Amino acid sequence: MKTKFFSAFIALMFVVTLSQAQDYNKAIGLRLGYPNAISGKMFINDNAHLKEYWALDHLVALLILVLQLCIRFTSRLALSMD
Repeated sequence: MKTKFFSAFIALMFVVTLSQAQDYNKAIGLRLGYPNAISGKMFINDNAHLKEYWALDHLVALLILVLQLCIRFTSRLALSMD
């Protein structure tokens, strides 16, 4: 039993030492929780990076505002054509 455990442990350690992390310079993701947001990260060099969050509730509010402005513009345009 101890031999099987020791063999499995050695095999696991061998796999762990061969694995590597992903090498990336830019990333984008979804942040869930408060606030829900879209996040972005970009490495400038080995010691510095930029991180940005765009809150989804602000994006939804902006989308509603743009839709309202489009509706008002099209209704004014339709009235001026009559």
